[in-house]
Amino acid sequence: MTYPKLVKILAGLETPDFKSNEPALHQLDQFLTLRSFLGGYSLGRIDEHVWTALRLNKVTFGIVRRNLFLNVTRWFNHLESTYPALQQAVKASTTSSKAKNVANVGQAGGRYNIKLQDTEKGVVT
Repeated sequence: MTYPKLVKILAGLETPDFKSNEPALHQLDQFLTLRSFLGGYSLGRIDEHVWTALRLNKVTFGIVRRNLFLNVTRWFNHLESTYPALQQAVKASTTSSKAKNVANVGQAGGRYNIKLQDTEKGVVT
């Protein structure tokens, strides 16, 4: 499989919809029938990108965990167990995105400077 086809598969895996993910996963499953890596004989950038796309997409990650595409599951688990740096990179990216979301919520945060009637030094009776 050529690099442009792998990039096309990668683009198909990034949508959060099973109907659009299924053809890409099927092509990837067929390609991985007799292979351990996508780009050659060792871990390459395309392996990292596809693994990360599968891991970050909740729909495709669920499909991988349910063993619907055996070769994709085998390849995914192989990379996950052999290259723990991939997991750390995904955790770092999800942690940073969660921190950004919390920061955005914090900027819009609540205000408690309101005038309450019948209060005496902050105590409402």
